[in-house]
Amino acid sequence: MFYRASVQLPNVNQLQNVINISNPLFFRTGNPELDQSYQHFVGGRYSYTDAPSGKNFFAGVFTRLNSDYVTNATWIASKDSVLGTDIILRRGSQISKPINLDGFISLRSYLNYGMPLKFMKSNLNLSSGVTYERLPGQVNNVNNFTHSYAYNLGVNIGSNISEYIDFN
Repeated sequence: MFYRASVQLPNVNQLQNVINISNPLFFRTGNPELDQSYQHFVGGRYSYTDAPSGKNFFAGVFTRLNSDYVTNATWIASKDSVLGTDIILRRGSQISKPINLDGFISLRSYLNYGMPLKFMKSNLNLSSGVTYERLPGQVNNVNNFTHSYAYNLGVNIGSNISEYIDFN
């Protein structure tokens, strides 16, 4: 088991209070009031190897939580709006600005089981994993969360039967 804590500072583009109008349908600006994001990472790994039989098992679970996560707030103009002195955000266009929100979560797990296949002088590895992420965001001053899931399964047969033949 282990725990790590860290901070992530906003970059210059996120802090710079200048409106980027290179895309007239989607403006971007910075936010000089952004705070640093605090990250907490907790993980655990387990491994077991039975040397006489050649079997092995590995498992891991990892969690990451962020407070003051730097994400984007997007506003969709319901009517033409004036930004600054001479910039017009047309109706239906969007402007995006980085903000700090709580609620970021990432969970990841994996399992791996390996065993020898003596009849073909090879090793068989079976693996699986699950990942979940919850990302905070904001649209028209309403906080929202995007949930994403990823699954993986794997089968691997690898060998080095001789110094001339190797496959995976």
